[in-house]
Amino acid sequence: MSLTATTIASAISATDQKFNLTSGTGVEVGDILRVNDEFMKVQGFDSPKVTVQRGIWGTNAIAHGILSIAVHGYPYEFAPRPKPRLYTYGEAGAITLAPGIHRLIAASGAAMTLAAPTADMEGEEILIIAGAAQAYTVTGSYNNAGSTVATFAAAIGNCIKLVVINGYWCVTLNKNITLT
Repeated sequence: MSLTATTIASAISATDQKFNLTSGTGVEVGDILRVNDEFMKVQGFDSPKVTVQRGIWGTNAIAHGILSIAVHGYPYEFAPRPKPRLYTYGEAGAITLAPGIHRLIAASGAAMTLAAPTADMEGEEILIIAGAAQAYTVTGSYNNAGSTVATFAAAIGNCIKLVVINGYWCVTLNKNITLT
């Protein structure tokens, strides 16, 4: 099995332990369900109704709005995410698929790639910033801009901030970046 995304069919309160998913395909007792930033353990399932233990793995049971993203899978498929940190790139290559600040410092610019986000990254953010006055390109899929290449003007501090929404990188900040 691999992580699968669906949504919750109606809003739930912080105390609801039973609710409907819009699609229960592949859900099994023992699965982990992540709704927004809350992790839950599936204790019962009669499609589309799921019964869960709320607020596991150090998360809080909170209210969730209708159609909130719900990702489910085996516990081991939810890799622990590192706290946002700094990543530095001195040459062309792939950007690490992790939240944090991704600093581009190649002396002569660089062509970078950004893979599509994984299903369990919903809501996570990355900031890609020029740490040297060079022209950089980052090829990815920027859903809300309908673009595939972000081209940085040659100046320190030019940046693009992305957040994962519905499985896509969405641009939330753009400083001197051309999207094509």
